[in-house]
Amino acid sequence: RRVLFRSLNKSVRSQVVFAVVHGNQNKISVGSTLGSGLFLSKDSLKTWVHLGPENIKAFCVDAIDSCNGKVIFLGAGDGIHRTLDYGANWKTVTDWRVKEVLDIKIDQFNSNYIYAATAFGFWLSTDGGETWSNPNTPMKNKYSYKVIIRKYTS
Repeated sequence: RRVLFRSLNKSVRSQVVFAVVHGNQNKISVGSTLGSGLFLSKDSLKTWVHLGPENIKAFCVDAIDSCNGKVIFLGAGDGIHRTLDYGANWKTVTDWRVKEVLDIKIDQFNSNYIYAATAFGFWLSTDGGETWSNPNTPMKNKYSYKVIIRKYTS
């Protein structure tokens, strides 16, 4: 089972934790996605609920911190899924070019900027996930695995 966490708050006692599960019966999933997807805990990891598409080949998750879990992006084998209502409804916001999304990061200082690392290149949205481009950079069409955003001040 592959589990990746994304916490919205700094306080351990009151944090919201998202876990992306990409596995089946405690083994790494190759063909089956049974029991996989996005899970949420709001009570210090005591209970979990499933959010979003069920049995999806999910790899990563990020949320807009200032929205307290209302806006969530889920990276999966079939593209990027977005919810604007705490996970009640989901929409795939990418087309056939954006597949095998291995990592996704939202710029928390400007949430219109969303970055995605995929098996088919580095992708960028500058409008909150409505449209996506594969910028003409050295990362164009290169297998990308991880995105990290850091703000540095001088």
